[in-house]
Amino acid sequence: MTQPPDNILSEWALWGLTQPPTAIEAVHGGLTNANFLIECDSGQLLLRLNNNGQSLGIERTAELKVHTLLSQHGLSPTIRYTAPDHRYWVRKYVQGKPLSQGEITDRDMKDIATILNQIHQLSPPEGTPRLDVKASCLTYLNAIDSRSNKFDSELDSQLTALRTAVDKIDRLPESEACLCHMDPLPANWVRDNTGKLWLLDLEYACVAHPSLDFAALALQLPDAARKAWTALLPESIRGHMEAASEQIALLDRTWRLAHTAEKDPSL
Repeated sequence: MTQPPDNILSEWALWGLTQPPTAIEAVHGGLTNANFLIECDSGQLLLRLNNNGQSLGIERTAELKVHTLLSQHGLSPTIRYTAPDHRYWVRKYVQGKPLSQGEITDRDMKDIATILNQIHQLSPPEGTPRLDVKASCLTYLNAIDSRSNKFDSELDSQLTALRTAVDKIDRLPESEACLCHMDPLPANWVRDNTGKLWLLDLEYACVAHPSLDFAALALQLPDAARKAWTALLPESIRGHMEAASEQIALLDRTWRLAHTAEKDPSL
């Protein structure tokens, strides 16, 4: 999609603008939503068209509450407008550079660890979902089953193996659960032109074990960076990292298959 629908652009006055946008440019890179950079009289905004597909398990109302909380603490950019049906949001655009998987620095990782630890200390807003890793994986697998080609033997073998692995998942200590981002991969962090690091895309934020956030980033790092990241882990979660890493890998694999099935039912 190169342009937002006209019926959304026609609502520009609701975004607090005094004049229509002067330029619109697609922002590429997101897997779930469509993003657009909006040039307007008050500067730059980001328009996000939300994917509200049910199979991905995203709760937009809960996401909005968590995003608002983080923006109040200066961790995420402020949202200017949310459509009543959550079909799109408009927020402040962060001028800067997203972190890169292959170029992440020690400074980046130290800042990420600091921010994740800060988030883990915040009280989750009312209505924040509680993560059940096994249930989420099964939801994704069931979504694949409902859309996939039943005659694809290779896929069927993958799904059988995944179901076996998911069935063996043990819960991490629920008493240690806290507010988590759950998708803090490098592309969801932007360092602005002043050097400040911002966290984006809170659609999978939930109450979960904090080790899952640290494992989620580790999954996306090259081996050399992963060693440095391990040194930054809080002592309290180190004993849970092996289980957390296994669970994050299963969540990632089942989510990606479900996302592919939603876009291409034939797989």
